[in-house]
Formats: sequence, C-alpha cells, structure tokens
Amino acid sequence: MYRKLLLGKLDHPSEEEKQAIEPVLMNYAHVFHDEDSNDFKGTDVIDHHIVLEGTRPIRKPQYRVPYTLRDEMKTQVKKC
Repeated sequence: MYRKLLLGKLDHPSEEEKQAIEPVLMNYAHVFHDEDSNDFKGTDVIDHHIVLEGTRPIRKPQYRVPYTLRDEMKTQVKKC
C-alpha cells in the first residue's frame, strides 16, 4: 500500500526523500486507510461524546456573491 502512496500522492518528493519515507510507511502501514477498499477499521479504544449546550440551530445570513463572480455562478447553475 505504501507504494500506492508514494506513486500517487507523493510524487513531489525526490528519490532520496522517498527512501526516507518508505521505512516509516512500512512500519506504520496498518494505520493508513486504503481508498480502494471499503474496509475502514474503526477503534473501540475511546468513546467520544459531544455535549451540546442547546439544540437550537445556528442561523447566519448568507454571504453575498462578489459581483465579479456572478456570471461564473450563473453558468455553473445552468450546467446542473
């Protein structure tokens, strides 16, 4: 799997840097997720809860689109 990482996403390092990265990827290959498979391993080491102070949704006004980008947005909407 580290070969795919080196060839696909790590094209920018030099050969010397790739040789330095390779042993680290081999040693910790078990922690990387393979995007080609749906086998995603979770953990049961820790249980995480997010405590909310309230359930009221946050309402914020929309950002205005800059005038220079309006034509581009119109063409993108037409494509959909």
